[in-house]
Amino acid sequence: MTDIAGEPAVPGDATLVGGVSGGLYKNVLCGVTYADTYGDPDGSFGLTVDIPFVSTADGKTWFGTYYCDCTGWNNGRMDSWCGIALSKNCNNTAVEMDYKHQFSAWTATGANGTETFAACNDGTWYGGDYSAPTIEFTEPRTVAYLHLANSTMMATYQSAKDDYAYSVKITGWAAGEQAGSCTQNMLTPAGAPVADWVKVDLAALGAVDKLTFAVVSNDAMAPNYFCFDEIGLVKAD
Repeated sequence: MTDIAGEPAVPGDATLVGGVSGGLYKNVLCGVTYADTYGDPDGSFGLTVDIPFVSTADGKTWFGTYYCDCTGWNNGRMDSWCGIALSKNCNNTAVEMDYKHQFSAWTATGANGTETFAACNDGTWYGGDYSAPTIEFTEPRTVAYLHLANSTMMATYQSAKDDYAYSVKITGWAAGEQAGSCTQNMLTPAGAPVADWVKVDLAALGAVDKLTFAVVSNDAMAPNYFCFDEIGLVKAD
């Protein structure tokens, strides 16, 4: 994969400043890395990155990211990210919810043993083009499947709801119109977070030029984090 600058998209060190997300994160590639070059200093919430930031090697599949330093709220810098980041972090042994795990999957590895996967945060409310996790195709493609996993943030969250529900909705788009959607439950029948990668069949969406992801839960306080990996496309004619 390559990034928007044409360089190899390799997760490394990423530093977020201020707030609960502040800290140094290893093996991560997200919007903060591109703030100085591609950021809009006049964004409504402060310095903002809202771009397709990495692509497959052929340049035909792009992944969007969103970052904001939130200085527009006049409370000092409080870096926030949403959309898609790349990560190599897995943690399925944490016992408490902590933002230091916000780029981690609740698995032992990426799907089928891969090293790098997409860590996602559904930040739709920011209103950016890529604040909701988004994949774009330069030409319509049929997505056969992808794999979803819970994030460590979500898996260590303790809901107070007896009927707690948590799923990820994937919507396909073609020429600006919804082509269909698929909703994947991310809890076991006993209500525990699914602890491995789940293969999700998306072929019924048909040829799409965009996929968007949204967290669906009956608990408004549940973290909007999840992960995806290993996207399978039907071979183009």
